[in-house]
Amino acid sequence: MREYLQRVTDGDSWRAIAARSGLGHSTLTRQMAGEVKALTIVAICRAYDAPVVPAFLAAGFLQQGDIESMDTQASLAGATDKELVGEILRRLRKGSAGPDLTEPVDGELI
Repeated sequence: MREYLQRVTDGDSWRAIAARSGLGHSTLTRQMAGEVKALTIVAICRAYDAPVVPAFLAAGFLQQGDIESMDTQASLAGATDKELVGEILRRLRKGSAGPDLTEPVDGELI
């Protein structure tokens, strides 16, 4: 996390980072020696116009799988019905469809 923040802030001192982010210098120093809080990371990222998600990855708050899951859900939510059906048909034709598409549907799902 320290390395990531040093890169994002172009090597600014903890004092400069705290001032620019609206954080207390002692609070930032204490957190950097122990556990950095999510709100601290957000404040720094916003102050330096840096994306929050990579910082959360660096801090261990998120894992790459979390990001991929969010991307998938956002893509699915934004897809039209025609695009969704087209993807299902593509998988069926390719033979890569899983049992959710090839087995009878449970009555509770309908």
